[in-house]
Amino acid sequence: MDTARLHRSWLRQFITIAALLGAVLSTPQLTAATYLPGKIVRADLLTTDLNAAANFYNKVFGWRLQRHDAEGYIDAFIRGEPVATFASYSDSKAPADGSIWLPSISVTDVDAAVRAVKRNGGKVLEAAQHVPGIGRAAVIEDPNGAVVMMLRNDNGDPADGPAAHNEWLWPELWTDRPDATAQFYDKVVGYKAVTHRGQKGHDYRILGRDGVARATILRTPIPDVESNWLLYMKVRDVHRTARAVVENGGRVLIPPMKGDLNDDIAIVADPTGGVFAIQAGGD
Repeated sequence: MDTARLHRSWLRQFITIAALLGAVLSTPQLTAATYLPGKIVRADLLTTDLNAAANFYNKVFGWRLQRHDAEGYIDAFIRGEPVATFASYSDSKAPADGSIWLPSISVTDVDAAVRAVKRNGGKVLEAAQHVPGIGRAAVIEDPNGAVVMMLRNDNGDPADGPAAHNEWLWPELWTDRPDATAQFYDKVVGYKAVTHRGQKGHDYRILGRDGVARATILRTPIPDVESNWLLYMKVRDVHRTARAVVENGGRVLIPPMKGDLNDDIAIVADPTGGVFAIQAGGD
């Protein structure tokens, strides 16, 4: 296990224990003007090598790429539905240790969410602004350092539904201060937290809104790992996918193992440093 790599950046984590709790991060067809506040509705990879990153996900997960060379970004689709966007860092903002996955939380009012972030000890990294073709968005850092985007989609949010293979499955937040972190997101997003005891003996918090589970918070079990949001992807076979990751220039940070729900899971990184999790699950 490459613990040094795990200790260095925003998305450096271990295992999920709640990927099948109900709501999932999936990519079904958009329903116009339907909004699901609290749901993570978008995933953007901010990368130091746009083409290398996009080609990796195309080869390993079969994501179809739509390149926008003039604008400097690439959209990715699975089964005809949007699954991610790849964008390049400007030179001044590129981190020393590689790329990151940035999730987006649907909120009713981005500007109100930004004000709540400031009132409750968070930071605004990118001010609220309208992003053409996407919506109004702001990038924030919670009081423990985890980075996420607040978003009001122009065309509504993707409907809830079960994730298929090679789609995003579940978001999880690791932090040393789970109670305080849950309170922060309650005030900013409107999440309500319910604490549960996992099968392996550790507590985790389910974050929900409007009666639907949206994410989990887990106390960081590894020393010196910074607070981060981690996205899990559903795959058919974790062992096979981990081998494909390595064969295509990526790395396995946490080898395949059994998670709290007895599903195979692993933590991997793409060739440019973007870290995410893979988890097995049948249809």
